[in-house]
Amino acid sequence: MFRWGVDADDALGAQILLGAIGLYAVESPMAFGATPDEQETSPVMFEALLERKSIATVVAYECSETEGCEAARGLAATVAALFEDDPTSWAMRWLVAHCDLVLGDIDSAAVVLDDLPGSTGYLPVLIDRARLAIARSQAKEAQKLLREAERLVEDLPKLTLLPHTYRKVIDDLQDEIEVWADNTPPPMARRNERCPCGSGRKYKVCHLGRELHPIEDRSLWLYHKMVRFAREQADDEIDSLAGVLTDVMGEPSLWAEMIKAPLISDVVLHEEEFEQGFLDGRLSTLPDDEVLLAQQWMLVDRTVFEVESTSPGSIELRDLGTGELIEVVNVDDNPMSRPGSLLIGRPLPVGDIYRAFSGFMALRPDLVQAALSVLDDKDPDALMELLGSMHRAPEIRNTDGHEMEPTEVTWSLPDGADVAEALGRAGLTDDGDSWTLVRDTANQSNALVASIQLDGDTMLGSTNSVERAGELLELIAEHVPDAVHLSTKVSALDEFDENDPPELPNQAEMLANPEIRAAIEAHMATYETEWLDSTIPALGGRTPREAAADPIAREDLIRLLASFPEVDDGAVGMSPARLRAALGL
Repeated sequence: MFRWGVDADDALGAQILLGAIGLYAVESPMAFGATPDEQETSPVMFEALLERKSIATVVAYECSETEGCEAARGLAATVAALFEDDPTSWAMRWLVAHCDLVLGDIDSAAVVLDDLPGSTGYLPVLIDRARLAIARSQAKEAQKLLREAERLVEDLPKLTLLPHTYRKVIDDLQDEIEVWADNTPPPMARRNERCPCGSGRKYKVCHLGRELHPIEDRSLWLYHKMVRFAREQADDEIDSLAGVLTDVMGEPSLWAEMIKAPLISDVVLHEEEFEQGFLDGRLSTLPDDEVLLAQQWMLVDRTVFEVESTSPGSIELRDLGTGELIEVVNVDDNPMSRPGSLLIGRPLPVGDIYRAFSGFMALRPDLVQAALSVLDDKDPDALMELLGSMHRAPEIRNTDGHEMEPTEVTWSLPDGADVAEALGRAGLTDDGDSWTLVRDTANQSNALVASIQLDGDTMLGSTNSVERAGELLELIAEHVPDAVHLSTKVSALDEFDENDPPELPNQAEMLANPEIRAAIEAHMATYETEWLDSTIPALGGRTPREAAADPIAREDLIRLLASFPEVDDGAVGMSPARLRAALGL
């Protein structure tokens, strides 16, 4: 086939094997042939086909995902069992091991790969052996195998998917081991001394060149192995959690970025309990100290911390659930690490210190109890919803807490109708050019909530929310029953064209009147004072004064004030500069 780039005979051979795997997946008796003769001879044919390099490369490529590997393993194991007494028949045994690796069972794969002929230098076999060496933390051995595999990739047909896919696999594994392969641990003994491992052999023929880095350093590599396992075995779970997080954030375009976030993989490992699957498939393959460390990490839950103190490269945290103090190292200096900050995370113990491999996320003080409850339940979706809500862009709401949606309501009036008295009974005030509705709101007293303009036999009402428009409709229906409701138009804030703003009353002419100016200035001064102590939805229900005193919420407050327009010279309005001064910002 073109995407494989192999010759016609090898393409046919690969199709025969993959077709048999497909039939095996649906438990078809035709997997090994339609007649007794075909069923008797097909295992020999399958083994012979897979021993051809091009076919092995294609089959491994097609069996590189967990989906479908169960069937491939099943068919290969059935065939391999027929040749278990023939040491020269290795291909189907290798395919069993290959599928075990893909499915995360490294221990089973190791039994087969260690027993394969050393001369089996096929591209996918080299990569599988490199993956086994990585599981054993043998970085130099893995690097040697990957370099051999890299040379073989150059021989693959160009302009096909095979070289691209294999090269990416090799590059990803090389990136994981590079730092460990390029930095050799110190020798454990002299070349001709007995090896410290207790094997009785000389060091030069036992562990020379296979020394392990100290577990304090290797802990990072162990964590990378666990993350790779999560991404290989739980891609659906990662995709789903990233979707929940970005949907709640209101930023679905960030999904492709968030599926790579360390936090998501760590939640899959711990809250989704994939840590156990990682260990179950590696108990005999991982170095003993890595097994013990991974088992210790499984007991560590995500929780809420308060930063107690900081020093270069480390922070001291207090667990708000238990009161325990821990030191976390390798932490960059950033606003989240300031004393008093609240963080959600799962730092993991490495000896006497902790490391935050999956990082931290800042937490607002008002969400501490909610966070502790969610973390106690270990519900991954609920955790993503909580974290997403903290990073959702601040919402613009009016003083009743309604979402800001400019709304216009239009009525028609009978010819010659005088509605002034009726509008007065409805509680509106005649301001000359318009009628205004003023009342106390949830966060402000004496607030303007609606206005009405009369134009001949048309009456136009304006509000900044759908709820206030509904209130205005009820008032007009009760007090001006002859008015006929024609339309209600709701606009989103992002629908307004900055280059074509709506026509507004001439403020300069209004402020030229000393009485009007003095009234507006007094109203604005009162409003600003009340605003400082009002609960603001965009600040998570805190008042601006409370937010200013909180190191995390302060950032939200600064962003909110930055979104306020500055007041032009000679104009009157809510002044961000005055508010910053009042809040000590």
